[in-house]
Amino acid sequence: MAGRVTDFIEAWQSIFIGHRITFQRIIDKRLKRNPMPTLLYPYEKPQLAERYRGTPKLNEVMVETTTVEKFPNIIGEFNSTIEQRRDEDLLPPCVFSCPAHVDARGYVELIAKGRHKEALDLIRERCSMPASIGRVCTRPCEEGCRRNFFDEAISIRDLKRYAADVCSDMPHPEPIPKTSDKHIAIIGGGPAGLTAAQGLAKLGHSVTIYDKNPEGGGTLLTGIPKYRLPKDVLKWDVDSICSLGVELKKNVEIGKDVSFSELIDSHDAVLIATGLPGSWDLGIRGEDAEGVWGCLDLLRAMNLDQNPTIGKKVAVVGGGNVAMDGARTSIRLGAKQVYLVYRRGKTEMPARYEEIHESEEEGVIFELLTNPTKVVVENGKVAGLECIRMGLGESDASGRRRPEPIPGSEFVLDVDTIVTAIGQQTELGFLAGSDIELTERGAIVYDKLSLQSSNKKVFVAGEVVTGAGAAIQAIASGHEAVESLDRFFRGVDLKEGRTPQIVPRPSTYPQSFLGWAEPEHRRTHMELLPLEERLKGMNEVGFGFKEEEAVREANRCLICNTGICSGCTMCARTCPMHCIDVNRTGPTETERKVVSYDLNLTTCMYCGFCAEICPTDALQMSKDFENSEYIKERLFYDKEHVLRYETTGISRSGE
Repeated sequence: MAGRVTDFIEAWQSIFIGHRITFQRIIDKRLKRNPMPTLLYPYEKPQLAERYRGTPKLNEVMVETTTVEKFPNIIGEFNSTIEQRRDEDLLPPCVFSCPAHVDARGYVELIAKGRHKEALDLIRERCSMPASIGRVCTRPCEEGCRRNFFDEAISIRDLKRYAADVCSDMPHPEPIPKTSDKHIAIIGGGPAGLTAAQGLAKLGHSVTIYDKNPEGGGTLLTGIPKYRLPKDVLKWDVDSICSLGVELKKNVEIGKDVSFSELIDSHDAVLIATGLPGSWDLGIRGEDAEGVWGCLDLLRAMNLDQNPTIGKKVAVVGGGNVAMDGARTSIRLGAKQVYLVYRRGKTEMPARYEEIHESEEEGVIFELLTNPTKVVVENGKVAGLECIRMGLGESDASGRRRPEPIPGSEFVLDVDTIVTAIGQQTELGFLAGSDIELTERGAIVYDKLSLQSSNKKVFVAGEVVTGAGAAIQAIASGHEAVESLDRFFRGVDLKEGRTPQIVPRPSTYPQSFLGWAEPEHRRTHMELLPLEERLKGMNEVGFGFKEEEAVREANRCLICNTGICSGCTMCARTCPMHCIDVNRTGPTETERKVVSYDLNLTTCMYCGFCAEICPTDALQMSKDFENSEYIKERLFYDKEHVLRYETTGISRSGE
């Protein structure tokens, strides 16, 4: 009898172990690991699959001397570094979300420590125009900010502006010695052209920018109103780039003052970075009447002090940021009524929320789900805008619902000026007769990775080829042009072994309920000029941060993906068993230093919520698991084991 029982037990064990080995192989295969069957002996601890959670483990507590990894702009290595950090899950979401991958985490940390000049230098590594971009950027970094998950994003853009503003009285960078015999001509002094000029000058090349405007800046000069971007601020950015040894030739129009062929013959390479200076027409009857403005033409006339004249009742057609600029500028030019005509609803508008909100504050009247059909003309002048109401149908290629006209809903807006802001286009007349290949629609044919055109000496960058976008996207394109031109001059293949720039994916977070967020943890909002003062002229609307505001806001950063405990206390807030206690040096977030970190294993149920919520990955669930004790006080792991450190010898008290 005993033998039969023994045989039965041995047979059952062999079946169990066989199934366990098969199950482990399935897990290993799914995890792309080599299958390794595991046999357990009484003194061995089980090796758990990924879906099992073990004991919490804290890697490191942050102290005052701790620094995080920075991402300097090293030509030929930057893209591969960013890609590697992303694959290793060590890239902060703010850096990933930025088209130029500006090191937001790095410069925010430096601002928190009061190291403003270092912060500005780090910003300039990937953002050539920090004071300007710190005012007008569309803030994709903030959309990716993980703090959105808890309350509100860090004011990354405003901190960039602060770093530039606080250093505005410092001398510009010193000239870079010319160590190369190569000379590059850049057509266009906007964000892409200036970024390329900065990068090429740092490599020791001679750079000359040809710009048709009286000052550098491109669309930032002509298309961004002064109340958003004062022109002396823009000039400070441009001058800092020119101080490196870049020559800026103003009021020079290629194709008129200098031929395109002359540039090619007199330079070793040419970069076309002319942007999108033209406005699309509406394509309706009467559009040639007096009183119809392209929005970019109106903004250009205003910014260059040409005193444009408009009527008292204005209709601005469009729903993007340029349309908002046109509407708000019209109010400042004296219009009494300004209508914004847009064929979709407010939620479908491509303009940023802050632009929409401030437009409404200043009195812009939104005519939504409305499309213009004809300009009413009397004696050659605008006398009204005929429109039709729209309904939203099925989604189109953009993912937004397609607007469809509602028959019989026509009406006329009583206006005497119409401003069109439905899109921008290139102006490439200077290429006529050249060997630059164009598409049927007149766009430049170029290689997407190398940015090289059909002429081997001619490269392209910015919106002239990428289409309309944010200035930071043009800056990102300028960096890619620098690497291509550097390879071209060194005689290296333009594409071999090259890491393409990572294109960020849009980040979406659920709307946070801020009623439970402590006031001291909330986002610091920049003070704005009072409404009645805004409308009296073109004074800048935003005041910028004071030092105490900037430091407080910078200390809200969670220093994501560093493996360093930032003392954010999110683990303690999330723990359903209340077994985590984190103490910082002060009641507010003006100090990162953690005084103590306590984890009560007698109540921990190993759910892993704390590790999942940890933004820095400092708190993780180990693969170790103790399954032989049902009395938790006798668990193998004590706090000394859990609060262990793998990278430094910092004590658990944080001192």
